[in-house]
Order: sequence, then structure tokens, then C-alpha cells
Amino acid sequence: MQSIRIGLVVMACLLVCGRASGMADEDFGDKQLFDANYKDWPNIMPLLRHAGRAYHIWVNGDESFYYVGNTDSLNEAIKQFADVTCDVHEVVIRPAPGVVKPIDRPEMNFNWSVHVVGGIATHMSKVDKGELIWPKSPVVSVYVGKDSEIELEKIEAPKGVNLISLAELKARTKKAMTTSSNQDVRGWGASHLAGLDPYDTESVDAVAKLLKDPVDWVKLCAAGALASFGKEAASALPALRAARETKDESLKKQIDQTIEAIEQAKDTSDAKREHDETVKKIDAFLKTQSAQ
Repeated sequence: MQSIRIGLVVMACLLVCGRASGMADEDFGDKQLFDANYKDWPNIMPLLRHAGRAYHIWVNGDESFYYVGNTDSLNEAIKQFADVTCDVHEVVIRPAPGVVKPIDRPEMNFNWSVHVVGGIATHMSKVDKGELIWPKSPVVSVYVGKDSEIELEKIEAPKGVNLISLAELKARTKKAMTTSSNQDVRGWGASHLAGLDPYDTESVDAVAKLLKDPVDWVKLCAAGALASFGKEAASALPALRAARETKDESLKKQIDQTIEAIEQAKDTSDAKREHDETVKKIDAFLKTQSAQ
């Protein structure tokens, strides 16, 4: 199955979109975390320090923590998440594999992650529709399927914890990306959406529409994001070629690179089929949970 290389997506966004005001920082294993950095979410430290933390990346206060462990370990982490003082407690259930690409190391597999937005990055939560992509409350994402140690049917959600689907997360991102008056939300939204599901042709169409955005930087982000979809982005080739009629040389170069990436991408039909089957199982599980 095609994996979503999360760390690489983060760095690619920084390089392509080129609007980051700082650099990324990363660490591995259970490196010490300082409570003062996470005081916006009382009681979060047991969750962040949970056994099995394999990797952590920080970009201007936008942080993700990646964990390896079985279902029992995950359920313990979810209980710790339920104790965190925050407005909402959402756990996203997604198809495996969970793969993160550190900056200068090989890819790493993980089973679940925790995403928090603090520091400079909190600004993005306050602009128009920004909170749909940069949530004010921590979010846990869990990856299930044949390449994961997590057993879907055994995931437990304590009272106050909401299990949500990848589809719901994509819907929020699309809303932000297509309706925000803020160009940063539209541009970064395109990159974020591409990182959520590399097989979604509806996401391809949504990103491709941004090639007509009035801001060239947003077009640049959209063009870069489309490369992440590989063969699934073939339907966007006409829009990419049309957008190439620009005086912006950076945009033109990115479009050429994206067209080449799409045309030379490997066939992922088997991986897409497996992904779609897992999505159906997740949706069925979430339906039974909501009925309880």
C-alpha cells in the first residue's frame, strides 16, 4: 500500500510553499519533554510521554508525536487523552500504514500519532477557517489495517472521546481550503489535503481548482500538492498545463515537475483497492460505535 510520508510532506510543503518563518526540529525516542511548553493543555504530559514514542517533529509550534505499540497500549493512551483539559477530544481512525519520513533518516512506521498546535503556529488557528486545519485542541490519529499492530474492533473510546473518520477530516480541510479568505489557509490547505489521502480523486479536483486562485503562491502550493497524488492526479493534467501560462517562473517550474511526476508515477491500483476496503471497515466500525 502506498504510504503517506508525513515528515517528508511537512518538509516538502516548506520548500514548495516557501512561507515558513522558521525551521523544523526533530528528535527520536523518549527524549525529555518540558511541561512548560505544553501548559495550554493541562494533563497532556502523560499522553505525550506515553511509552513507545518513536519520533517527534516541531515546525514553528506545529508538533506531531509518533508512537509504536499494540491495541492495549493505544487504549491506555486514549484514556490519557480523555484526561487532557481541552475543548474537544477527537481520535481519527485512518487506514494503515502510518509512515513518517524524518528529515535525514529512513522512513519509520508508527501506529498512532498526537498533533498539537502551539507557539507561532497558533496564529493559523485564528485566521478565517484556519481552525479546521490547525485545531486548537490536540488530535490523536490511529492507523489500522494489515500493516498495523492496532486491532480496529478492540479500540476503546472513553466517555468524552469522539472517534471520527478520515472522510470527516478531509471535509473540514476542503471547506477551509475552498472557502477561506486567507491565502495561507488555501495554500497550506492544498498540501494538507494531499497528505490525508493520496487516492482521493475528489481531493485531486478540489486542489486542481486552486490552480485558478488569484494568488500565484496558492497556485504554487496546489501544483506541488498534486504531485503527491501520483497517477490519481492524471485528471488534473489539463488544468496544470493551462496554469503553466504564467509569468511566474517558480510556478512554471513546479508545474513542469508535477506533470513529470504524475506521468511517471507507478500504478497504485492494488494499494488503492486495499485502502478503500480498509476505509469501508473503519466506516462500519464507527457506525456501530455511534449506535451504542
